[in-house]
Amino acid sequence: MSGPKLRFFGKEYPLSDLSPQARACCEQVRYCDERIAQIRIELEVLQAARMSAIGALQPLLASQVPLLG
Repeated sequence: MSGPKLRFFGKEYPLSDLSPQARACCEQVRYCDERIAQIRIELEVLQAARMSAIGALQPLLASQVPLLG
C-alpha cells in the first residue's frame, strides 16, 4: 500500500520522499488554502449582513425629508 502523495503540476510525489523544506512548504500552502476558505465564508456572511442592513435602511430613509443643497 502506498502512502499519501502530493500532486503538483500534473506529477505525483510521495510525501515520504519530500525534504523537510518541501513538506514545510506543503503545510504552508495547506494553511493558506484553509484560511482563504474561512475568509471567503466570513466575506459571504458580511455581504449578507450588509445587504440586510441596506434593505432595512431603505424604508427608514423613505420617511425622512432629505436635506437640500
